[in-house]
Amino acid sequence: MAFKPFSVVKFLNTNEKCLSFLEAVLEDGDLTELKDALEVIVKSKGIDLSPFEGDALEFARVLKKLGFGLQSLDEMQKRNTA
Repeated sequence: MAFKPFSVVKFLNTNEKCLSFLEAVLEDGDLTELKDALEVIVKSKGIDLSPFEGDALEFARVLKKLGFGLQSLDEMQKRNTA
């Protein structure tokens, strides 16, 4: 039996999967992994984006282009209990 190679790009076919993937990468706090993850998500969405250099403003730009945003956990908890 032969296995086909697993493609993360093809697997990330919903925003929920992309966000879960990004959340898992952010837990490690490794900037190199974060850059790689953003590049994979960009490919999965078919977006043409220049290479991610890694400063905070660039990170925010990439997230916005992907349709994502950052929100503090405290803010999320306040909204969920309101």
